[in-house]
Amino acid sequence: MVAVIDSFSGEYRCFSNFSAHPVGPYATSEHGFQAKKATNQKDHDYVASAETPAAAKWRGKQIKMRADWDQVKDNEMLHLVFNKFLQHRDIGDILIATGDALLIEGNYWKDDYWGMVKNEQGDWVGKNVLGITLMVVRKTLVQMRAKEN
Repeated sequence: MVAVIDSFSGEYRCFSNFSAHPVGPYATSEHGFQAKKATNQKDHDYVASAETPAAAKWRGKQIKMRADWDQVKDNEMLHLVFNKFLQHRDIGDILIATGDALLIEGNYWKDDYWGMVKNEQGDWVGKNVLGITLMVVRKTLVQMRAKEN
């Protein structure tokens, strides 16, 4: 039976895009993700300068979104999450230490695209794109570190 990690809290808080791990010029991966929706520099900077990841998420909903956002958002997320774990080796270690565990961005805010929610039967349902992204990043980090040795 495969281990399941279905909460990005506690020791796994670093898996959340709200974790306090800067990614390039962004305070968090959430700041970067939301800022990349922008169609102009003013909106980008408005979102990127938010004081918290929650504020960045809110600001990201207030700006005009790129016309191609639905086509590029998964790759933008992959790029940000990969760089987050590459830039912060300590959390890369935590991600790698999950081994083959299924990573589920389980949530109560009903996001069944990036994560999963429990249905009436108590089963996880949703696309879990963030969980899948983290598992792809984990596999890539394992391969990269194997080449280091």
